[in-house]
Amino acid sequence: MNDLDASMTLYVSDLSKHVHEETLFSVFRDTPIQSLRIIRDSAKVSRGYGFLKFADHEMAAKALDRYNFTKIDGKEIRIMWYTRDRMKRKSQVGNTYIGHLPVDCTARQVYDTFKAIGDIMSCKIVKGKNYSHAFVQFTTAEAANVAVEKFNGVQVGGEPIVIRRLNDWLHEREVSRHSSSNAKGAAPPRLKATEEHGYKGHTLQFCGSVDASFICSVCFCVLDTPCCTNCGHNFCKNCLQQWLSSSNTCPTCRRYVGSLVPPTNIALSRLIGSIKVLCPTPPLADGKCCRETVTLDTLTAHVRDECQFVTGKCTNCAVPLLRRDMKQHCAACFFKCPHSIRGCTFKGTNATVLKHLQTCPYELCLLFANKIEDAPRQPMVRTPRFQTKIH
Repeated sequence: MNDLDASMTLYVSDLSKHVHEETLFSVFRDTPIQSLRIIRDSAKVSRGYGFLKFADHEMAAKALDRYNFTKIDGKEIRIMWYTRDRMKRKSQVGNTYIGHLPVDCTARQVYDTFKAIGDIMSCKIVKGKNYSHAFVQFTTAEAANVAVEKFNGVQVGGEPIVIRRLNDWLHEREVSRHSSSNAKGAAPPRLKATEEHGYKGHTLQFCGSVDASFICSVCFCVLDTPCCTNCGHNFCKNCLQQWLSSSNTCPTCRRYVGSLVPPTNIALSRLIGSIKVLCPTPPLADGKCCRETVTLDTLTAHVRDECQFVTGKCTNCAVPLLRRDMKQHCAACFFKCPHSIRGCTFKGTNATVLKHLQTCPYELCLLFANKIEDAPRQPMVRTPRFQTKIH
């Protein structure tokens, strides 16, 4: 699907196997489709999803708003923007669980209620006997947190609904199951993680068992940049390179493979990158920890940019702190006036420095020198940022 333009292409899922291209062309007749493809298997049976390309972004946005959750052949379809970023598609940063919804609640109602908080990538509802449950994926973790804070416990249909970050909900459910099936006082699991393996010099907890073919027989860790020899065995590229520097045989079966390192197995690398692990950030002294489950592909980005329990420092005052405390710290962080290099000695928070610049003699002199009194420039005030050692 490399020919698709993400700005005017939609991804449609939950299609009935009996839905054909002609059906979708008919449904979307008010927003003409430029091209359409339903993905099928080798037996030409629909896999239940496809791609719709429109003439421009506005037409695609109109189709998304109008036809999302439309019933086709008895099933509600789900429509979302197509993205080429594989890490973004698999990220669980904004996933939210919503429980105790009325049985007659629809996905459209949930979507319309929560879209005011932030952009929604996906929204799906599951009907139960007494309640309905919804899974909403926001594009940012901030929007998911706002949804939890604003709507958790709100009365809907005479019952308070329950909203949790998806990983928090999975953890609570796992703890509840553990408590009911084990003796009182047994330590609850952090999250379901059945195996521990090394990967890129770190020990990680993997959610579920790891296939033996994904383990390098040289370093006994999960394959990093996997290479496959002509005898069919997989190794880390660096491990195989070091081995072949002193031997021309396979480390496993000892068959002759030559001295050249095979190219990276892209398909296997993608499979390994999709394996889910627990965030490796160590828990705090009070026992609180990051409960996010991420893929190996997104692990580095999660720890570097998103994990709230990572320790770093403020770029302004170099005070060590957690990422979760950065917002509160910014409100009280003191830094110098932008004109300190010219001799101004004022120090204060972001708000007080902005106010000070209105009367700062160095700022007024600069405005006068540039003759822009009628159109004052925007003061350059630094905002403290969070900095970690992870790059």
